[in-house]
Amino acid sequence: MLIETALALEIRTTNPKISLETSQQYAGWVVEEATERGLDPWLLHGLVSVESAWTAGVVNHEKNGTCSVGLGQINTGCSKEALSKYKDPRTNLHKVGEYLASMQKSCTKDCKDNGWVRAYNPGSKDYYLRQIRSIEIGRAHV
Repeated sequence: MLIETALALEIRTTNPKISLETSQQYAGWVVEEATERGLDPWLLHGLVSVESAWTAGVVNHEKNGTCSVGLGQINTGCSKEALSKYKDPRTNLHKVGEYLASMQKSCTKDCKDNGWVRAYNPGSKDYYLRQIRSIEIGRAHV
């Protein structure tokens, strides 16, 4: 329960527009996904902080004609059906958790220290890792 409280506070720090109730709900889902998939919940938090700053309905139209949608910026087609599916925060977090777990299991290079996370968004290079490490430093004080 302590980790959910700490995550909820961090989510609100990232996006102060989110209500306490929503941040608590998101934190619960993060812990649930992370636990189910053997992931660090702080890693999941760091990734979503980078991708969307915890803004559930955000849609980015990519140069290649696809769209990235929701908390984890899931890349999909731009049809209404595709977008609405991943605008749902719980569905989006579930997909992100599923994808991260798959990436972690299939990692063959630079797997230590969460290096496998780079593959989530290759254009971001080491930005994820810097963000996640800064969150890990902050979490050490919780």
